[in-house]
Amino acid sequence: MNDASEFQMAALGFNWRVPLIGLVQTYHNAAPEAGLYTLPQLQTQFPGPPQVPRDPAAWLFHLTLRVEKSTTLQPGSIGLFPVSEPPTSFSGGNILFLLPEPGPRALFRVVAE
Repeated sequence: MNDASEFQMAALGFNWRVPLIGLVQTYHNAAPEAGLYTLPQLQTQFPGPPQVPRDPAAWLFHLTLRVEKSTTLQPGSIGLFPVSEPPTSFSGGNILFLLPEPGPRALFRVVAE
C-alpha cells in the first residue's frame, strides 16, 4: 500500500500495525476507492493456483515447498527429493536452502503447494 492509500484508509480507522478484523472488511470494501486492487481483480490478473493462504488468527502465511529431482529428464523419472532441515538463510526477500547432493548431475524442481 502506498502512503496516499494508507492515508485515505486511516480516515476509516485502518491501522496496519493492529489486527482489527472488522476493519479488514472495510479495507477490502474501500480498496477500489483508494486506488487499490480487489482480490477478485488480482485473481483475474493472475489466474492459476490460489494465492498463499494466510492464517487470519496468527497473521502468518503458510508456504509448502516440494523439491523434486530427476537425473534423466525422462517421463516418470522425476521423484520426490528427501529434504531434511538444511542450513537456511534469508537475504533481500530470497530464501536460500542448501541441499547437499553428492550424486550425479540432476535437475531439481521446486513446487509450491
